Amino acid sequence: MRSPLLPNPARNGPSGTLAGFTLLEVLLGIGILAVLVAILLPVVGSTSRRAQSITCMTNLKTLWSAQRSYQSDHADSFIPYYDGSTWTWTAALMNQGYLSQRTSAFFCPAFAKTTDLDTPEKVATRSGGSGGAGRRGTYSHYGYNQNHIGGSARYGGDATLPARGSQITQPSRTILFIDTIYTPGAAVPRGTFIVGDRPAASHMPDPRHQGRFQMIFVDGHVEAIQPADPAQIFAPYPAGLGYTTQDGSLWKR
Repeated sequence: MRSPLLPNPARNGPSGTLAGFTLLEVLLGIGILAVLVAILLPVVGSTSRRAQSITCMTNLKTLWSAQRSYQSDHADSFIPYYDGSTWTWTAALMNQGYLSQRTSAFFCPAFAKTTDLDTPEKVATRSGGSGGAGRRGTYSHYGYNQNHIGGSARYGGDATLPARGSQITQPSRTILFIDTIYTPGAAVPRGTFIVGDRPAASHMPDPRHQGRFQMIFVDGHVEAIQPADPAQIFAPYPAGLGYTTQDGSLWKR
């Protein structure tokens, strides 16, 4: 009869060290790993989302700085959102040297993963519309406030005539660029270089940061807004009116 004090050859190696595990020990180890994974996954996910948010804010600051440089070179005029035929503000900033030709500033890492424009280079160089190559950057993940800053359609003027800095009555409460999506719910989501000031089927703000819209205002500060109802981004919005220039609007000059 084997003494209980002697090492079990089925459980130990030649030197007496542990060479195997019981089923209970294996299950216990798996359970501990599962608990650790459950604890760590939300932390990793939160860290990743935070990193995406910071990158997005940096992109907005980069676009704001490029636009400010353009403005200082053009008698305080904001850049036109579109020239009416061949180029958009995105292409103009690249073509005129205010942004790199292959900038990553148009690419938000939090944008839907199902898009086929899934790299910064693709977003910066992809063209669209009748302007062809002259309209590069039309799928930017950030839209320009076209009706109040990049044009004058809401003020009885030329749709492509941009505002001047002196016309902005509340720079800290007027959106310049904001997270955008071309068509919410599309099978292949894409960004868009402009954003409207009213609910529409396309060119819409995109609450892609856990329900938050990230935006940069004319004065250069960034905010993340999470309204109870995403449509509140358009408030105040006069009933029956196709646009808003009312006081309190985040879009108006």
